[in-house]
Amino acid sequence: MHTSKTVKILITLGLLLSLALGAMERSDTLPQRDFNSDLRYIPEMQARATDSIYLPGYGEIKVPQRDTLFSHCAGGGYEAVEDLMQHYYEDLDAIADENARREESRKMRESMKRIGGSVLQRELEYGEAIALPESTLDMFARKVSAFYALADKSVARNDPAMEMRALIYVFRKLYEKEQFHAAFLCAGRIAKRLKVITDADYRDRKKAWYMLGRVYFDFRDYEQAIPYLKAALLNDVAPRYYSFYNLQARNVLGVYYREIGELDSSDYYFRSILESKDRVQLQPMHDCIALSNLATNYRKLGRYREALELHKGALPFSLKDNDHSFTSGIYVGLAECYLEMGDPVRCKAMIDSALYHIEQWPWVMSYRSCDLYPVMARYYARVGDQERSLAYMDSTTVANRREDENIVPS
Repeated sequence: MHTSKTVKILITLGLLLSLALGAMERSDTLPQRDFNSDLRYIPEMQARATDSIYLPGYGEIKVPQRDTLFSHCAGGGYEAVEDLMQHYYEDLDAIADENARREESRKMRESMKRIGGSVLQRELEYGEAIALPESTLDMFARKVSAFYALADKSVARNDPAMEMRALIYVFRKLYEKEQFHAAFLCAGRIAKRLKVITDADYRDRKKAWYMLGRVYFDFRDYEQAIPYLKAALLNDVAPRYYSFYNLQARNVLGVYYREIGELDSSDYYFRSILESKDRVQLQPMHDCIALSNLATNYRKLGRYREALELHKGALPFSLKDNDHSFTSGIYVGLAECYLEMGDPVRCKAMIDSALYHIEQWPWVMSYRSCDLYPVMARYYARVGDQERSLAYMDSTTVANRREDENIVPS
């Protein structure tokens, strides 16, 4: 009897340990879905949006006069004015006229040399590479070579931050010009170095992981994308106002797990956005996206009443931000909820609202049609208009085929 009791205890402990280990292995899952708990996110979102100086849209950033900007950079280091310096370089890089580009390069060089210091000498190397023209394939190739040379020089002098800045510039330029093979060769070099350097070496290391993960995700190379996106996640509070890559990575992971049918993991990542202590650029819109994505997960489960409440909770934030793309998606979700709940009149009103927001940004229809047309087909079938229903079913097929052929989704 004593032996039997001991065996039972050992078996019980073994089962408990197995469950605990399973929970540890899948730390990106939640045991169950609790709608009442999800509802609390709405007033929390409202409180965060109220207790802020949030303004919709991206606004226009005014870069200071050259000497002022470069003096601050020389005195406090590049990181102290990083966002402004980045905008200066973007403005320089956007100059199309080669003479105007050379003139700005001359003024930059004179200003940096007049102020002096090792920080600006380092920046001058980067700025002069930015200023190189790229209007022909040969010019662009020479510019890429100049940045690779700067990256190599940075490795030799143990400057991983400048090395990463140079390589990331090359990657983005190659990607922008659709030189994808060369871009992904560069991406491989970046990933290899990111595994060696530390966050202390390059403070945007996790942001770089997100950039790589998102690009691989867009190309549907999930084997590469998912580890990179997870490497971008922050356990601590985001360090800067523009450090929103942590929330973006969590959103992409949530979408990925939904697409492969693991809704518990998907819920986990969307909820982690809503529970994050990050206070970053466009925080209310990040909250809105997460809440609406949670609602979409409820729709996947056929729980339309719960989805309706979450979509309704997200809508005001998207409207305030004037994001016609995401707003149209919320209205599609609301339309499906009303249709499945037996209210075709409200369904049609939501369809009309979605179409209105798509009209504001017509390019949105290139991908929103995959969600909207199926709902419209079902709506017209419900009200007895079989001709229109069939037409939208055919349109859905075309939209899905077009999306499948699009390697890089919008």
